[in-house]
Amino acid sequence: MRAIVGVGVLSLLLSLGVKTQDAKTATLFVYMPHHSWTSWRFSGKFYVDEKKTAEISKDRYFVLHLSPGKHDFYVRDKKLGGVNINVDAGSTYYLRVNVDEGGMRVKFRGVSIVPREEGEFAIKQSQPIKKGDIYDHQLVDASISSP
Repeated sequence: MRAIVGVGVLSLLLSLGVKTQDAKTATLFVYMPHHSWTSWRFSGKFYVDEKKTAEISKDRYFVLHLSPGKHDFYVRDKKLGGVNINVDAGSTYYLRVNVDEGGMRVKFRGVSIVPREEGEFAIKQSQPIKKGDIYDHQLVDASISSP
């Protein structure tokens, strides 16, 4: 029930064009799209500025609220790729965790910033991460999570 409420609140915020919960921070939606090769929970630890923030898995997303300025984002290891973004207060960004399904293994292939329209569409197809997958409750918005 809480997940439905969280998704409902998110849908309402998106439909109203609300950019952030706090005009002093940037809002970032982080998601991992569906991939068909795995029936198990393929997941990885998501880092912001060297700090472990959340565990992300396919068809899941979470919301970050960050102070303005440059921030690094990556999954598991910087060597797998990531992105450095200069975020502005009051702005909203969408980050996709890239997955390579080629061959016999699924692998992480970095993090990309995506256009708003693509990010909003992907978020609507996803579910919030579980509360237990949040490591940093100061950065990750726990109100948009499932039990």
